[in-house]
Amino acid sequence: MKTLGVLLILSLTMTVEAEAALYRYVDEQGNVVYTDRPVPGAEPVSPGAITVIPTTPKTQVEIELAPPQSPPVSAKEDTGSVDYRLRIVRPRPDQGVRANDGRVPVEVRVEPKPKAASSLVYQAYLDGQPYGDPSRTLQWILEGVPRGTHTLTVAMLDEKGRELARSPAITFHVLRVSRLIRPR
Repeated sequence: MKTLGVLLILSLTMTVEAEAALYRYVDEQGNVVYTDRPVPGAEPVSPGAITVIPTTPKTQVEIELAPPQSPPVSAKEDTGSVDYRLRIVRPRPDQGVRANDGRVPVEVRVEPKPKAASSLVYQAYLDGQPYGDPSRTLQWILEGVPRGTHTLTVAMLDEKGRELARSPAITFHVLRVSRLIRPR
């Protein structure tokens, strides 16, 4: 008996959805509006054929979203024969960073973790140019970055200033409120 009731309710909702109409009208501001409710001046519209786009397999999406890896650079002398890999995790590639004050937080990951971390420094390169002084930490803030699209790379340097590894370049976008747009 329950099964019959469920089937009856499902068939009624399917019938109602199949008969739902779509209406189109232009509002006072000139915007085109589509609705399922009849409004004075609205004309009925029938949706055309529905285009179905097959989804991408999950493994392929994960590969596309993974940040590109740079080929490791060897550090043969004081650090042994370790191949370090640097990766910028913040900002993310192609990320829009809202920074009205031009402050952009940066975070870098190093694999494998260096044993002599106290003797290493990290130099940021903004748009191909060294940015500020090298840092001993893996997190810092870029100051005064102008609005627009920028590239960022980070290099790991030993105490003698030799480059041990460099991250792949990422592109990010600084978004600032424009002085030309006034709030409502």
